[in-house]
Amino acid sequence: MEPMSLTAIEEYLYSIALEIPNFAESSDSMKAELMNDIFNKFKDDFIKKQFQHFKKSKKELKGVRKYNDAFDKRLFNRWKPAFDRLELLIEIATEIGQSHSHNIKDDESISSSKIIIALNHIYPKSLLISREILCLMRGGFADGALTRWRSLHELAVTALYIEKHGEEIAQRYLLSHNFSMLKFAEQINEYSGLIPEPKFTEDEIDYLRRNVDLAKQILGEPNRKNRDGEWPKILKSHTDFAAIEKDVELDHMRPYYHWSSQYIHSNHRLKE
Repeated sequence: MEPMSLTAIEEYLYSIALEIPNFAESSDSMKAELMNDIFNKFKDDFIKKQFQHFKKSKKELKGVRKYNDAFDKRLFNRWKPAFDRLELLIEIATEIGQSHSHNIKDDESISSSKIIIALNHIYPKSLLISREILCLMRGGFADGALTRWRSLHELAVTALYIEKHGEEIAQRYLLSHNFSMLKFAEQINEYSGLIPEPKFTEDEIDYLRRNVDLAKQILGEPNRKNRDGEWPKILKSHTDFAAIEKDVELDHMRPYYHWSSQYIHSNHRLKE
């Protein structure tokens, strides 16, 4: 069985519909309703048959992979100097991070610093995103790479902001995780009937709520609303990312940040 095109599917369903008495004389809205009923009756069997076809299409899949491999090779050859420089930069940054990590662990006076703890979290995450960007570019997904750059930029700005303003800001960054985790757990439970993820137990929710209450006590802000506890809303000033960006003098990257956002959100964008 060959896979059916959308037109073929519509024609197939319409042929079935014509067998219904008085279908041709029905109003457009009635026809649409009947076609929808027919589709719902046949969709499970249809999807099963289509899936069986694609499972047997190993020859076609081999051809697709051959085409993609050839594209990847041409792309790499064209941009090899740039890829080499970026990959080398990532490897250098990785080695520097590993070296500093070992030194920090050996010095308790440094390892207990909230600034160091925060940056120690941001640095490896930045390396991971850098590798994702490299993979996306080598695969020809430039727009996808740009969206990941947005995340890398946010981490860089956050790190500079923490380094500039010290321990109190670093602590707020670390405590913001408590608020994010509670929000995540509550959302999982809210939609538990629609998604396959297991619900958080009452004990787990209570544990997360206690962590949020403890964070509020540490901050000295018992009345802070939970939704305002995430980064950067948790800050007393510069409570949005654009403000942080400007504070560390990286706001000149705002046009690129806005550009990258076009590929993240669902906004309409005209084809170039």
